[in-house]
Amino acid sequence: MHKAILTLILLSMVGLLLSVHPIENTRVDTTATIESFSHLGEFHTINYIGDYEEILDYLDDLYLGNQCQCSQPLGCSLFSGLGDIDNIFLGRNFDNPQQDVLVGKYSAPGCYESVALNRLADMGLVVGTDFQNLTPQQELLLLRAPYFAADGINEMGLVTGIAYVDVVPVDVDPEKETIWLTRWVREVLDHAGTIEEAIQVTNSYNILDNFYGQNTLCHHMLITDSNNESVILEYHDGGFEAIYPDENWQVLTNTSIYNHTLQQLFSLCWRYQLLYNTLEDQNGVIADWENGLDILELPTWGNLTNGTQWSGLYDINDKSVYLALYRDFENISRVDVETFTFLNFGNFYLYELTVMDGNGNELIEPGEEITLLTFLTVDFLSSGVSCELSCDDPDVNITVGNFYFGDIEPDQLVSNLDQFFAFEIDENIASDQFTITLNLETDYGYQYEIDLPFEISGVDIENDIFYSSDIKLNAYPNPFNPSTTISFSLLNEQNIELTIYNLKGQKVKTLYSGTADVGEHTMIWEGKNESDQEVSSGIYIYQLRYGSHSSTRKMVLMK
Repeated sequence: MHKAILTLILLSMVGLLLSVHPIENTRVDTTATIESFSHLGEFHTINYIGDYEEILDYLDDLYLGNQCQCSQPLGCSLFSGLGDIDNIFLGRNFDNPQQDVLVGKYSAPGCYESVALNRLADMGLVVGTDFQNLTPQQELLLLRAPYFAADGINEMGLVTGIAYVDVVPVDVDPEKETIWLTRWVREVLDHAGTIEEAIQVTNSYNILDNFYGQNTLCHHMLITDSNNESVILEYHDGGFEAIYPDENWQVLTNTSIYNHTLQQLFSLCWRYQLLYNTLEDQNGVIADWENGLDILELPTWGNLTNGTQWSGLYDINDKSVYLALYRDFENISRVDVETFTFLNFGNFYLYELTVMDGNGNELIEPGEEITLLTFLTVDFLSSGVSCELSCDDPDVNITVGNFYFGDIEPDQLVSNLDQFFAFEIDENIASDQFTITLNLETDYGYQYEIDLPFEISGVDIENDIFYSSDIKLNAYPNPFNPSTTISFSLLNEQNIELTIYNLKGQKVKTLYSGTADVGEHTMIWEGKNESDQEVSSGIYIYQLRYGSHSSTRKMVLMK
């Protein structure tokens, strides 16, 4: 369908969905916003384009009209660390039953740019939704994303997050506009650059959630800004109390702060006590993002089905957030407010490792040179990746230990095909075990290590090393033009898949997938992709998967 026609249809559907005058009053770039929705790592992302004020108004009418569909309060643990003006952080754990998480970038006209997190279920996209195949009606629900922010940071370095607390009645001022709970977060992110401005924004509205009756509120808010100030906003006795810290830190969980002593707060919430004592030990100084995440991890609880669903450490000086999902503090992404890029500060995955010993007898033996072919992948962008091998054993000499992988995109497969790693084992090696370490570093300074343990006269790398001599995988001729014959032999009948990849790790063609008998097999590749188009000259990878193992080789097409 022509893009202009599709846009018109979508905009018309938005008008019906939101019960507003359609096209002329809808200022969201519907097509661009919906098309930006994607899956990354364990969460989803959206880059929201346009003015969403009318959508916020529509949803306020919906949620304030006794039609609130949110079934769980927003349970949380939050803290601010103010002890070092060069390292100001706000940490936030979002505790809830299982949720699909959305990370969004918002830049409406007249508003500060911001990055915010929310539950997709609040938008009508419940857990179990097939996000790869959304219907047009489900796609339109994505336009509700700005309304449901639970925490976030804006371009001014102001961070805010809400948490459940005991319900209180709200005195509704007829002179003020009434907004629903999560729009409170949105208005603060959009229009406040400082604590003082956030308080002004808050006091300009009646704020309700109506979880437990009409004109009630059962949430409070922690705010921290780039002026190294922090405040808790909590509604009591007809207005919001602004509670400032007495120390270089502040903690917020699901217990009312106002008119409670510290000992009362300790007795009411173990998470509050744990965070407070930890920050007190450090006098509110958070050395870096790793230290901040270590603190944030302490009060996490539960599992995937119920517990801490996301953990965000907001770096106010750098205007970014370090994000962990489902208590996985090993795989961290860093989200930048301005660029909305997701940099890897977590795992590098060793997708496959092929070990080739000098004499080909499949044993790691003294006096041999061993070569390594590695295949790596990541969940988040890792730019300028270099690798250096190291070994603490003096009887193991690294002979080829450096390789530049360059930029690794999410889910891209990269390898050191151009230059295999290599090391030599002294004939008189004293130990029967040693470890080779892959020391990876990005151009933004993040470092990660992968340890590869070896045993003399054997191999033990936790099933990450796969030997291929039992299947005798080969291609001839190599280099080739225009075709090559790939051969292999099987000792047992197995399900196999023979696939061609380019050096970016992108699949070029699957030559065979299915059951193969015992014995010799040959398959011809004519240098064409799945669309039967000829591919360009270069290095290609052919990979045979069999059972739980795989074997990989490279070949060169020369035209």
